[in-house]
Amino acid sequence: MYSLEPSDTDQSIAGLDIEQSDTEHFELLEPSPKRLNVSESCANDQLHSSPENYCSSSSDSDDLDEKLRADLAEWVNAYQIKHNAADRLLKILKESGHPSLPGSTRTLTKTARYVPSTQKSGMDYVYFPVKEELMQQFLRYPKAVTEKATTLELSLNIDGLPLFKSSSNTLWPILCGIMNVEPVTVFPVAMTYGRSKPTNLEFLQDTIDDLNVLLNDGLDIGERVIPISIRCIVCDAPAKALVKGTKLYSGYFGCDKCCQRGEWFGRIIYPDTRNLELRTDTSFRDQSNDDHHRTDSPFCQMPIDMVDKFPVDYMHQLCLGVMKKLLLIWMRGNRDVKISARQVEEISQKLIGLKSAMPSSFARKPRSLSDIDRWKATEFRQFLLYTGKIVLDGILKTDLYAHFMSLSIASRILVSPTLVQTHWKYASDLLVYFVEKGRDLYGREFLVYNVHSMLHLASQAKEFGGLDSCSSFPFENYMQKLKRVVRSGKNPIAQLTKRLSELRTIKIPEKVFEQHCARSQIMPSYSKTVSPAKFYRKQAIVMRMETPSISVEFTNIYVPCSTHLVIPESLEFIEQTVAVHESNCYHQSLLHKKQ
Repeated sequence: MYSLEPSDTDQSIAGLDIEQSDTEHFELLEPSPKRLNVSESCANDQLHSSPENYCSSSSDSDDLDEKLRADLAEWVNAYQIKHNAADRLLKILKESGHPSLPGSTRTLTKTARYVPSTQKSGMDYVYFPVKEELMQQFLRYPKAVTEKATTLELSLNIDGLPLFKSSSNTLWPILCGIMNVEPVTVFPVAMTYGRSKPTNLEFLQDTIDDLNVLLNDGLDIGERVIPISIRCIVCDAPAKALVKGTKLYSGYFGCDKCCQRGEWFGRIIYPDTRNLELRTDTSFRDQSNDDHHRTDSPFCQMPIDMVDKFPVDYMHQLCLGVMKKLLLIWMRGNRDVKISARQVEEISQKLIGLKSAMPSSFARKPRSLSDIDRWKATEFRQFLLYTGKIVLDGILKTDLYAHFMSLSIASRILVSPTLVQTHWKYASDLLVYFVEKGRDLYGREFLVYNVHSMLHLASQAKEFGGLDSCSSFPFENYMQKLKRVVRSGKNPIAQLTKRLSELRTIKIPEKVFEQHCARSQIMPSYSKTVSPAKFYRKQAIVMRMETPSISVEFTNIYVPCSTHLVIPESLEFIEQTVAVHESNCYHQSLLHKKQ
């Protein structure tokens, strides 16, 4: 009999590493007097006729195998197990008392046998009907979630994704997201793959036709029809120009929000900051500014605003654009604004020192500035909103620091769904100051398209209820998942289609929804006061409310209070509440004081 119980010396089967966490869904252990598998139990029943040793009914055995099948399929998809390794595991299980299991992983995961790809826009093209995909994704939610949904807000994302470093071939997926149901679900509705980028916009047509039907008829889920609306279409600047049929941002009329004519100053810059003539849906459809358009956009066939529904993407243009630009200017710019190598190292040491103090809600820990060329968008966002104001204080010149703080405070307001409703105008004024002061500090060449687009950020955030409601972050995360499931350069679009067909059969685990529920119940009998000295012991006492959670670790406890960071000396967990004694708190100002 085989043993699949992990040990310290050997955790591999047919070249497949099995970690402890991978075996949470099922147990496959060496038979012992305390643990007998189904086949051995039945064998013993044949030898011992006493009633207490009778084998379980065949229906119970079938239910057990059915659950095992579902757990195995989820495990294969969750950990991207190669099919040859999973086939070997299935063979072992079939020989160990589970003969009803399939012999092939493709049968287990219901892998698509046929990939109906065609040629469109000069690339390989595969399409997944929007209505079918939306229905499948929506029904993956628990019933308690779907019953509360009165409407579905969809966002689209179109962007290029290079799958291999050694090839110029690029994947261009059309991604759709259900944005108003937590957690946000992203799924592809079309994919093109080939050299460079699509030669025309034909690859958009199927998606647009299906969306128009859904906008008119809604989504029929049987007992009711759910209305569908389009929240936004999120793209980076080059992809947005492609799908809208407009000039690139490097053109004289490259801004898709206003009609300002750019100037050539070694590159296209946008010097004006006030009284800008804004584009409208009518002016766009009439192509009243002919120098802005290249061709007709298929999106004009949809009943959406062709200006407002294509937001400035703060992931690409603020985090990867403006914030990265500022850091590179300080590190590699001219001597008037450049900081010394010693100061760069000092900032890096401060960032590394913050690692142990970063809450668990951050996706990444701070890294040294020596790795800035490899920083991800989330790291620039973290620097902009949180760590930058700490590590730059006392190192940057006062005017440069105040200039950075104007961007940081404005961004912090605009990412907050609450603050953006009341303080968006103040954030807008800060961003105008940021652009105008940037011209004085860094020269006219600073006023490139990404910097200019900050002028349009505040009104957009107010319309969508915060920058996170119209950003590329959830889509970018999903695109990286697509990249990871491609295992070779042979027909990658077929590989992707088959992996997606497998994922459709997996229900979203119930535990995913725990952190998104209205409020989780806390043990009413639990009451404890924690002293500051115990914060450093990394206790695992966690209270889950809406979001975020409160953890009794020093790095995970903070209470925002006006313009201060309040670090409580003690917390009391009493009757499902948290009592924070403000009289026993440390207060640290987050605002820069003028010298």
